[in-house]
Amino acid sequence: MMLCIPALYTIDSLAGEQMPAKELALEIGDNLLLQFAGDDETRYSAKVVGYLAGKSLVVTTPKVAGRAMPVSEGKEAIVRLMSGNKIVGFSVNVIAVSVRPYPHLHLSFPKNVQAVTVRKALRVELDMTASVRPCLADSTDIDPAMEATAVTIQDMSTSGALLIADKRLAEEGQHIIISLRLDVADSTDDIALPAIVRNVRAERGEKAGQRHFHHGVELRVADRAQSVLLHAFVYQRIARGED
Repeated sequence: MMLCIPALYTIDSLAGEQMPAKELALEIGDNLLLQFAGDDETRYSAKVVGYLAGKSLVVTTPKVAGRAMPVSEGKEAIVRLMSGNKIVGFSVNVIAVSVRPYPHLHLSFPKNVQAVTVRKALRVELDMTASVRPCLADSTDIDPAMEATAVTIQDMSTSGALLIADKRLAEEGQHIIISLRLDVADSTDDIALPAIVRNVRAERGEKAGQRHFHHGVELRVADRAQSVLLHAFVYQRIARGED
């Protein structure tokens, strides 16, 4: 299932349940997306700096081409972010703009919040290049005798992925390591995700004699930093409505 949030500038585009603003689980450093009135297609990344419930939400000023974008006081915007296992959206006004000691915005604290619960297995469609190395039999250690194989990640959730390769990567039940690059907010990170191959099927390619191998894998991410990064990547794609 693919959850897409339309780009229209309206809080109704985030169809879901009403949630009390006091239940927002905001944390300093949380990533969010700002969509300003009159700029229907673009959503800008920002981070939570702090907040005073019922008063204001303080966020970093989004950057464009490496520089803080100009934002005027009184500007209306839609905020989207993850709160627990929900994508939440709410309307705000820019009540103050400051450049010291760093560019940041004071936004009106939301009165009405809409939320959509995200299932753990919700997948986002991708066309991402990665590489895979198989592990030794009955082990989570990389097999030093096997070279990395280029793959395409067709879709991914926080718990699994579909990998496509020109050859079989491993046997069902075998551990593999997926190396990929994730773009989250304004940063890029290279990570290696441990996984287990759960199923493999071969499909004919467009050329005669060509076959593509589809591997359904279960992600086994134990490192907390990697888990947070993976969740942020998947939820960012969902919040942006990216296919």
